[in-house]
Amino acid sequence: MTKYSNKYKYSRRRRRSAFTLVELLMALAITAMLIAATSVAFDAALRSYEANQEQGLASLAARNVLQQLCREVRSAHNDPDTPIIVSTDGTECSFVDVADETIVYSYDADLRQLLVNINGGDNWYVFLDGVDPIAPGEPIFATFPPTAEGFELGIVGRIAIRFTIEREQARYPVYASVVPRNVALQN
Repeated sequence: MTKYSNKYKYSRRRRRSAFTLVELLMALAITAMLIAATSVAFDAALRSYEANQEQGLASLAARNVLQQLCREVRSAHNDPDTPIIVSTDGTECSFVDVADETIVYSYDADLRQLLVNINGGDNWYVFLDGVDPIAPGEPIFATFPPTAEGFELGIVGRIAIRFTIEREQARYPVYASVVPRNVALQN
């Protein structure tokens, strides 16, 4: 009888050391919850990365455009014979650059683009997409007279450039105030 009783005890002990179906299902449920939580955290991190990347691209585009605009306005002829002209609604800025080319920057509200034209040709080039005024109806370009005395009438003292760039979900405001060289050198 001892043979059978030892064998019976051994198989009983063996059954108790294994996982039951309920324990296995609980482990699977916990693992599934951990995977779901990790997936949600990863998705949030990915969305944050994409938003930051869009903001960075909008910022980079704004800086590049602003740098070029400022460089060209600073070096523009600024005298009564070849003045820097800004339209009354502030959507267009024209001037003659150092190479004696007439440069016109124009804002197209329907296309939301800042366009550039060189020497009055038929070709308008897209300078920047996704452009809007800072607030509806506000000008993109504005001129101000020189603050110092001794300048001829028609000389522009400063040009303000203000707009926003929108890239997917990123919106980046752009502000600059540019003083033409002949005004900066005489002050």
